[in-house]
Formats: sequence, C-alpha cells, structure tokens
Amino acid sequence: MSICTFAYLHAQPISVLNNEHYEDAAKKNKQQLFDFRLEYRSNVASMRYDKDGTEILDDTLLFTDSSEVEHKYPYTTDLSQYIFNLNVGYIGIKNLSIYANMPIIHTNILEKFRYDTAVSQRYERNNVSKTYIDGVHLNAAYRFDFNYVDVNLLGGLFLPFYNYDKNTDSLDLPINNKSIELGKAFETKIGAIIDVNIKPVRLSLGAVFNQRSEDFTNRMLYNFRAGLNSVANTEIYANLTYCSPIGDYEEKYKATYWRQVLWERYLNIDIGFSMYFSESIYANVAYAVKLLGENSIATRQFSINLGYILYQN
Repeated sequence: MSICTFAYLHAQPISVLNNEHYEDAAKKNKQQLFDFRLEYRSNVASMRYDKDGTEILDDTLLFTDSSEVEHKYPYTTDLSQYIFNLNVGYIGIKNLSIYANMPIIHTNILEKFRYDTAVSQRYERNNVSKTYIDGVHLNAAYRFDFNYVDVNLLGGLFLPFYNYDKNTDSLDLPINNKSIELGKAFETKIGAIIDVNIKPVRLSLGAVFNQRSEDFTNRMLYNFRAGLNSVANTEIYANLTYCSPIGDYEEKYKATYWRQVLWERYLNIDIGFSMYFSESIYANVAYAVKLLGENSIATRQFSINLGYILYQN
C-alpha cells in the first residue's frame, strides 16, 4: 500500500515512495509490521480566489469619520502555517493498512496596510499567532492485486480537537479585533484509487467522497498521479488534485484567512521526489501550489517526510 494513498485520503498534496519499490526488501520477501513517518509542512499564502475565481490580493477597511466621510484603507494578508506530524501505520496484515496521526499546527496571520506615503511605512493591522492540535485522523485501506493493476478501497475518520466555531469572523471587523478560528468538524471519507504499475512508470487515478458536518459542505476529491522510478529505489512524480464542492455557493461561505474554508473549488499540483536509503528508511520532499480556485486560499506548500519501516524478525 503506497503512503501516497493515505496522503490523498487526507486531501494533502504529499506523496511518499511505496516501499514495495525497494528491490532488496522485495527479494527477501520480508514481512512489514509498522510504518512510522515524521512529517513537516509549511503553508504560505498572500492571495485568495473569490467565488468567481478572481485573484484577490487586498482587502479594504472602511472607516467613517465624525464628519460622515468614508475612508478606505486597503491592506494585505500573509498567512503562514507550520505543521508537525507523526503518522503511525500498522501494515502487518497482507494488503491491509491502518494509519493514525495527530498534527500539531502553528498559524500566524499578518495584516498590513498598504504603503503610507505620508510616513513612508506600512502599519500593521493585525499580527496574531496560534498553536493547536488539529485532531485525530484515522484511515484504512485494502488493496486488491491484479498483476500490473492495484485497486485500493479507502475509508477514514477525522475527530477534531480544535472544534469549529460557527461563522465567528467577518472581514469588516475593526482594527485589532480578530482572532484565529481555524477549528474543524467531524469528517468521514470513502473512496477508491486504481494504481497501474508498469515499470518504470506508475499511474494512479482515484476519487474520494468527503462528508463533513457543521457548516462545512460535502465535497468530491479527484486525483491523478504519474510517477517515474527508472532509478532503483527512487521516484519522481507529479500529482493533480481537483476538489469539487457539493452544493451551491452561499455568501456565508465567503473565504477568509481567519477560519477554515467551508466551500471551495480548486485544482492543486504538487511535484516531489522520494527515495529509499535502505529497506527501512525513506524520505520525500515535495512542493505544491494551487493553480486555480473558487472561494479558496491560494496556498503554496513545502513538505518533507522521513519514514521508517519496521519488519517482523
């Protein structure tokens, strides 16, 4: 079972080389037991897409003075997130994989007014940070082998620790009166991925239905992945993920950097490289960007993973 399958189940644009590609381990027919993976991700964004797919770089603070004159103050927003995660998987049963992880996230949001020519500087509107445990992700997959083709059936649950607070944010709040509300709600996922492995090429095509509670809309996630492993124990890949919301956009879904997006459509691409250093130790680096979006934050993501496979003695 490829770890990239579980990354897809999390709707994260990250892939790690399947250790079935490690040739020495395959020849020895050694039984795997556990997969431990340390993961670091950094997400940054300074732009978002509106509901029509238009790029939005600025927001505007409206202020009416005592003379009833309205003033407009444009400002920018920079979002930075740093995510640390330990993913633990039990892979001791043939074709069955069970994974759990609990991400720790540090988020910073910096708002600054556009350049003030009168004082030759940019004033901060807000600079707020928050560190929290996202919740517990539980995922499982079962693989059916058909020579060069594998069919993976997927299922997953998300149990939030940092709970969603309904629509607490507005882009029109006064200066220095914002708080980060990036909580989530209970989710389930079910789907399938078809892998075609004809060395040195590996292709994957999949779909996942993501059912979400509270104000979050349900969505479909579609994925196409192409990998090349012409050099033993390595793989370079490109991964496309398309997110399609179920249901129509409503004004209450308007995207903001300050809370989780409730309704969005986007096309994401990530390119990465994976390598096995031994039959047990592997690593992966990847970079991902959103190519298109509707009501979505235009994030850019860098990720690095270091994993260890434990075998049965």
